[in-house]
Amino acid sequence: MWPRLFIIIILLLLLLTQITLGQAECLFSKDGISEPTFKSSEIEYSKWRNKEIYNAVLKDEKYIYIRYWACDHFGLNANYYIPKRIFDDINLKKETLYLAKNILNKHDYQIVENKISTMTTLLGKTIELPHGTYSEFIIAIKAINKKIMINIDYYGN
Repeated sequence: MWPRLFIIIILLLLLLTQITLGQAECLFSKDGISEPTFKSSEIEYSKWRNKEIYNAVLKDEKYIYIRYWACDHFGLNANYYIPKRIFDDINLKKETLYLAKNILNKHDYQIVENKISTMTTLLGKTIELPHGTYSEFIIAIKAINKKIMINIDYYGN
């Protein structure tokens, strides 16, 4: 019985070592990622952290947080906070397209533009976008306290 238990423990340790080494070898890569293209004249402050996270404060009281990742899977999560006074649907469309244009590649932007242009109401919506590469491609727009958050999120493998 002891030799069998010993072999099982050794096999489990080898498996855990393999899993840990696999994770350690996975390094973030910016290949294929569209970096933000906000004009410097619009930005009051911006900073990259660890090549994966981008923060910016725009001159008109807007804040942007973007997190990229790429390894076995890849994705983007962008939150864009705008003052609640920019509330009507025309401005929300404009702000959503502004964010999309500055963080997505041309193909993905076109998908967003085509979908958004057909919608009349955006606030409170979660919009799933069809995409051949991404498992998930979602835009969500919601009111949070005195801000409106526009979220663009995609995930692929």
